[in-house]
Amino acid sequence: MIVRPAPETTVEGPDVAVEGWAWSCDGIVQVYIIVDDSSELPESSVADRIDFSWQKFRTEVKLAKGRHTVFARATGADKRQQPLEVGRNHVHRVTFDVV
Repeated sequence: MIVRPAPETTVEGPDVAVEGWAWSCDGIVQVYIIVDDSSELPESSVADRIDFSWQKFRTEVKLAKGRHTVFARATGADKRQQPLEVGRNHVHRVTFDVV
């Protein structure tokens, strides 16, 4: 789940922090940020898991002025990735503007 930037907000660019929380029964090993359906997948830093807690992720992406959609796609320790669409655990999307 992406918590920053918030949906439908305006942020100052070009460097935009993308932060959020991810959870999996076996723990999260990586979170990729997809920007506007790009094939480039910047990897986030993921905090270590403590017990059964959610894990914080963070990365920065360079974005031109305009409207953007970012997706956060987590991978668990079992190497399974979140589905892009359809499913109760599909990737989270956030759309916002960069000035």
